[in-house]
Amino acid sequence: MKIVSWNCHFELTMDKVNKLLNDKNFADADIYAIQECEEKDITPEIEKSLGQLQDSWYGDHKEYEWYHKGDLGIALFSNKYKIERIHKGKERFRYVVPYKVTDKRTLETFTLVHIWTKTKDREQNQNEDYLMFVLNAMKDPEYSQYLFPADNKVIWLGDFNWSAQLTSSFSKKKFKEFEQGISEKLSSAYHDFNHLALGDEKVRTFFDTKSRAYFNDYIFVGKHSFEIESALVGSKENWSNSDCNNTYGSDHCPVMVQLKLVK
Repeated sequence: MKIVSWNCHFELTMDKVNKLLNDKNFADADIYAIQECEEKDITPEIEKSLGQLQDSWYGDHKEYEWYHKGDLGIALFSNKYKIERIHKGKERFRYVVPYKVTDKRTLETFTLVHIWTKTKDREQNQNEDYLMFVLNAMKDPEYSQYLFPADNKVIWLGDFNWSAQLTSSFSKKKFKEFEQGISEKLSSAYHDFNHLALGDEKVRTFFDTKSRAYFNDYIFVGKHSFEIESALVGSKENWSNSDCNNTYGSDHCPVMVQLKLVK
């Protein structure tokens, strides 16, 4: 299976989709996981290009309520898989959203956790701890069962808004806590395939307008549950914000992985 994860930056348009699909590395994916899009963005033309929207767009409406940045959320597209949210109500942990994925032909299943890490109200979260909800979900006795299922057939993907490039002691501590928390169960597909440790990557996936760049976007897969056939990101070394924006119309470049489910 081929999976692409991408933060499309504020809105998903056909112009951006065409830019994404013009890169053959990101065309014809079995699953497209999109972060930072609005429900109204998802048109029949978008679905014709990316695949059928699965189990509706999901958003908690906090971005507009708190920051007036648009009613942004996440979406999954696929023609090959039926993808269903495991929790139908309000998620307890912001944008740490588990789904059941079923192959329509073989009926094989696995869990997909779509992640777009967000801070809570910044007045209550002065450290802007983007990993807070992920770490709290990992520690929760009930919710963690969906993140770490017994068969370990699980994929975590999305924009984690956190990376080894962050230099404060707080940031390094939180990233290490996250890395240790997943180390027995999950591995980054890009890093595993390219024989890299987290933080050793030379390319970046997020480029801000202040000439800073980070590796923020990941696809983690369950160890011993998936064979990683290929993995790459859309950027090149020494890219800038303009390189990424001109190529994909976003400040994030896409991430792709090709996997085989181990039976």
